[in-house]
Amino acid sequence: MYRLLKSVLLAGVLSGGAWAAAASDVKSASLTVCLEQWYPYYSVDEDGVARGAAVDALSLALAELGHSADFQILPYARCLLSVRLGRVDAVLTVSPGEDGLTYVDVPLAYWKIAAVVHVDDPLDRFESLDQFAAYTPIYFVSYTYPEILRPLIEKPGAVGISSQEDVMQPLRILQSRRRHVSFEDMLWAKQVAREEGLDVKVLEPAILTEPNYLAFSPELKGVAESVEDVLRQMQADGRLAEIFARYLAEDVQPAGVKGGEGS
Repeated sequence: MYRLLKSVLLAGVLSGGAWAAAASDVKSASLTVCLEQWYPYYSVDEDGVARGAAVDALSLALAELGHSADFQILPYARCLLSVRLGRVDAVLTVSPGEDGLTYVDVPLAYWKIAAVVHVDDPLDRFESLDQFAAYTPIYFVSYTYPEILRPLIEKPGAVGISSQEDVMQPLRILQSRRRHVSFEDMLWAKQVAREEGLDVKVLEPAILTEPNYLAFSPELKGVAESVEDVLRQMQADGRLAEIFARYLAEDVQPAGVKGGEGS
């Protein structure tokens, strides 16, 4: 969901039906996967190297099926449209409820949603959404927010951002506006605020943690099922937990990882 919008063009790619045909012939094939920059789950550096817990998990699952992945940075809305149309094979990752996609029912990222306000805001801690009744929410139009946040982001006067060319735009707006709030991934917001020196603060604890999923183009249902089978095996034998533990601190690890929430 969060990303630095630098296109990474990768060669040797098969997409849609071509990839499915290759897979059915048990030949090595390359899968196109679009994503945003959302470390520690997934990111692509300036050299085109993809890293992160979800990247490692998907790459390992595909390798067991004899295949590989080529990762491509795209804005979220364009990424979803490309996968729905079969121009790109899969997306890392999506929230529950997006239509026109074939979900892999094993979470590969966890959106730990927190409220972000101006650094001088009187609020120091999140207690309930009632705290923001008099605040103006800032949100991305293309994101699917959890139902619990809908009354806030749909209220009159809420600031909906259509362009995703600058994913830090909500945080930049918060720097100059009091009584505004943005709902961001806690890890990402803390990292960006620290690295960019932004005058914002992330309220703890998180409002909620929402699992996010790998999803395929509708034409690749069979591939999605095969990948899901492998990921479930990785869940059962502990390999998926080991991958997440390498990237996430104990206090932010998802359920199923030793020391994490819900374990």
